[in-house]
Amino acid sequence: DTMHSLWLLLCLLSTVSGLQRPSVIRLGGLYAMSSAYEYPHYIASKISLELINQDPKLLSGTQLEVDYLDVTALRTMQNNSVVFDMHKLMEDVYSLILEHALSNRNSTGSAVAFVGPYRSSDCMLIQPILRSYDIFALSYSASSPALSNKKEYPNIGRISFPDTVQGPNLAELILYFGWKHIQAIACSDAFCQGLQDVFLDTIKQDKYRDIQVEHTSSWEF
Repeated sequence: DTMHSLWLLLCLLSTVSGLQRPSVIRLGGLYAMSSAYEYPHYIASKISLELINQDPKLLSGTQLEVDYLDVTALRTMQNNSVVFDMHKLMEDVYSLILEHALSNRNSTGSAVAFVGPYRSSDCMLIQPILRSYDIFALSYSASSPALSNKKEYPNIGRISFPDTVQGPNLAELILYFGWKHIQAIACSDAFCQGLQDVFLDTIKQDKYRDIQVEHTSSWEF
C-alpha cells in the first residue's frame, strides 16, 4: 500500500504540464515509527523508496526523497493523555510538524506532498492545514466514508477501500456463518465509528432481517 501511495503521488506530480522535470522530488512521510501498527508501513516506505530510485525507467534522472516525520508522540497523546481539548492539542502539534516539512517551500528541501497519515481521524485533522498550504496528502490506510466528501476534504486522497465497501462485507460474513444475535463494539475513532455506522445501516436491508444487534458500545481509542 505504501509503495502504491508513493507511486501514485509521483504520477500525479509528473502529469503537471509546463513544469521542467526537477532533479529532486521531496515528499513528507507521516508515520508513527514506534507504533506496532504503523512501523511496518514505515519500513515498506523506505524499501519502496529504494526500489523506485534504483529503477532508471521510473523517474529518468529525478531522485525521490522522503522526509520522514515521526508522529509517534501524537499516538502516545491520544492513548494516554487526559488533556481536555485533545483535538486542539493534536492540531497544534500537527501544524508544527507540517510547517517544519514545508519550511523553505520554494527550495528542493521542502515537501511537495505527503504520504499518510495512517488514521482517518488524523486525515480529517490535517485537512485545514493542508488547505492553507495548498498541498496534498495521500493516505495508505484511511477508510472513513467521510473522506469521500471532496468538498470537505479536497486535499486528502487515499488508496484503501472506504468503509462503504467494508461494512457490507462484514454483514455478508455474519450472514455466511449464520449468526443471528450479535454485539457491535467499536472504538470512538472516526474509522471505527464510520465502519460501524455503515454496517448497522447495511443490516437494515431485508436480506439481513434475521440478524439482531443486541447491543452497541464504543470505547476511547
